[in-house]
Amino acid sequence: MATSRKLGSSPVLILDIQSSSVRGSLVAGKKILFEIGIEIPNRVTKSSKSLTENTLEATKIIVEGILKEFILRREGADKNYKSAKISAVHCVISSPWLISQAQIVSTSFAKETKITEKIVRSMLENEKAKPTLHITEEAHRNGQLKVIERKVFSVLLNGYPTENWKGKLAKTLDVSFVVSSASSQFISQLEEICQNVTSAKQVKFHSSLILHYISSTELVPSASAHVCVHIHNEITDMISINKSGNIYFASYPVGLRTIAERISVAMGIKQHTAESMLALYADMHMDPAHSRNSGVIVERILRGWAHEYHEFLKLAGIPHNLPVHIFVSSEKYSKLFARLMRIPSSKAKVEPISENIYPEAINSLA
Repeated sequence: MATSRKLGSSPVLILDIQSSSVRGSLVAGKKILFEIGIEIPNRVTKSSKSLTENTLEATKIIVEGILKEFILRREGADKNYKSAKISAVHCVISSPWLISQAQIVSTSFAKETKITEKIVRSMLENEKAKPTLHITEEAHRNGQLKVIERKVFSVLLNGYPTENWKGKLAKTLDVSFVVSSASSQFISQLEEICQNVTSAKQVKFHSSLILHYISSTELVPSASAHVCVHIHNEITDMISINKSGNIYFASYPVGLRTIAERISVAMGIKQHTAESMLALYADMHMDPAHSRNSGVIVERILRGWAHEYHEFLKLAGIPHNLPVHIFVSSEKYSKLFARLMRIPSSKAKVEPISENIYPEAINSLA
């Protein structure tokens, strides 16, 4: 379903908002003109700013930095900057800023009816399509949460999934989709920053995992299922969607910083030393004199993370004998995680995200 207009040739700003960083890309069509990023400090004391405050502050710095650089280049001789202003801002949101839920809405007709996009859209806007998770239902009712995105993944006509459903006749219609919600206050503050700084007419919001899935399907359209794993500082998010539109979400509280903290405690070393140890292990550059004991500890902790991932695959019913595409995103050590995620004697292909996939993914949302 339509959630966004195509990027077009006028410059747009894409913000990648994670718990550990904010990155901004100025994009024209599918071309990234330039990027700016900033790391978000970890809160270490009660007097420190909250993660939300740090994130909003970092977002403002990035948006202002992008605009200043855009103006400088526009006033120069670069032909990529003919447009007078940034036309839109696309905010790509990750945990812990949003909650996504898979849902199915169904209807039946007295006689065979031509299925149109209008009918499907009306189903998504129906009362039955509102988020029903216990943790989101009350928050939506009192205005603490708002829906930022709905994405259809499967349409079943008379009980059978079909990709070419528009214009077809059916007596029953089932729509499998994902609805993503975020804090109303956080979203309004992001909108205010983006609009006040850039004067952009449109500020759109997207789930990072959904954009990862879109990119995965474009890379390997024939896969029987697509699994996307997004590793943050303190959490790992996962989604699995198969050809029939069966959707599974999972999150568990282990991420990059968590792993480093566990190494720090297990080895009795400082956090920054543990991070260096993890980096050496990831690049397979550990000193042989220390690698045996250190390597065993690091590997044991990483296997703990991998165990949760493999349990999710079992829950989602990911087949070993069919081609599955597994996409992993991590700011650091993505190749290391890809190695941990491989399934022996399986046709699954594990692939780390190695470039900015958001422009093309957003552009494909017709």
